Amino acid sequence: MREGQAILVKNPWTIEALGKKRLGGQGIATNWFCLHFGEITPSLLGRAIIYDKPLSIYNAHLHEGSFKGTELEAMFKRLAQEMTTEKLEEARKAIEKDIERRKLEIANLIKFVEETLPPDMPAIILGDFNTTFESGELKPLLAGGKWIDSFRSKNPHEQGVTWDPQHNPNYRPAEKVKDPHGTLHAYHGSHPYRIDFILVNDRIPHDHILKSRVVFTPMDGLSSSDHYGVLTTLKWSPRDYTLNQRR
Repeated sequence: MREGQAILVKNPWTIEALGKKRLGGQGIATNWFCLHFGEITPSLLGRAIIYDKPLSIYNAHLHEGSFKGTELEAMFKRLAQEMTTEKLEEARKAIEKDIERRKLEIANLIKFVEETLPPDMPAIILGDFNTTFESGELKPLLAGGKWIDSFRSKNPHEQGVTWDPQHNPNYRPAEKVKDPHGTLHAYHGSHPYRIDFILVNDRIPHDHILKSRVVFTPMDGLSSSDHYGVLTTLKWSPRDYTLNQRR
């Protein structure tokens, strides 16, 4: 009836649900009733207490669709050989609509964080962003260095692919493509990308990001999801937090 989006913590740590915000989409989606004919993208907020130290956690899921990059441009050039100018322009406008929707969702996410995150509170934003850093869509969120990509900070030269249609057995290509946008989308989705992130804010010192890696990659021909996961390990203690607050 609705997406299984959740924030989990291990015992004996605790977490309190502090709110949620719809980032995009229209319709009704509740635990008891739902009526919508398109994708609804939400963000959840929880505050965990880990070793007596609070951590705000935002779980975000952005609109699924093509994004700017070398793969998209290569696909436009290829399709220019196969489609009329009118059909190609129709596909381009649909892609721009996908991009603009995600930009609006990112703006809504930033507003949600600004309205709910106390000063000096360590925080994480994590989830499926359905876009890459290279596309430029996440620039407003990353502006000013308030948020750091935990994986890239520890792995500056690794791809860190989390969408991997070439190797993930759970990838299912579209069986029927009905329009130019669908054709372009199918081409785009057949390439690997890094689109799942764990971002930490500037209240968590960079040297407290100990390691980060991609997880849930295929094993014995099986994978747990159509995406891989990201696992980041942080140095975490009440004493470090006290020192951080005094700076």
